[in-house]
Amino acid sequence: MGEWGELVRTWSAAQPGSGYVRYKWRSSAQFALEAMHGRPLSPEDATPCELSWALHDPEMEMAQAGSALALRSMQEAKRRREAQQRMYEQARTALGSDCVCVLLRPLTCARLHCCCSVLSGTAIARKFSSSLPAAVKEWN
Repeated sequence: MGEWGELVRTWSAAQPGSGYVRYKWRSSAQFALEAMHGRPLSPEDATPCELSWALHDPEMEMAQAGSALALRSMQEAKRRREAQQRMYEQARTALGSDCVCVLLRPLTCARLHCCCSVLSGTAIARKFSSSLPAAVKEWN
């Protein structure tokens, strides 16, 4: 395929018997398409090539899939951060400002568990555990 122009890249697709060739210049690709269509790749092979313009770019599809994955990861991280902030606000309103000063960072389930076990038996712990979301109560 390199005799019709400067190749940028060649790669095979997931399906057997198909692949992609990228030329540096569109005119080289057009010339190769016209020269090779209907001819076998090697003299020993009797199967003729069926060449056509690629309707999609596999590299672009992979890049778009990577971008979509990164976007989903960012959205999940944002959702977790907001849930953590809501949990912290619930703990702050339930405990009052004098107890929350000990909690330097937003609460995680592990910190909630420790906080509940330290404060167990007090009115604050009962008030605190009654205002926890159902998912955290089940975890504890």
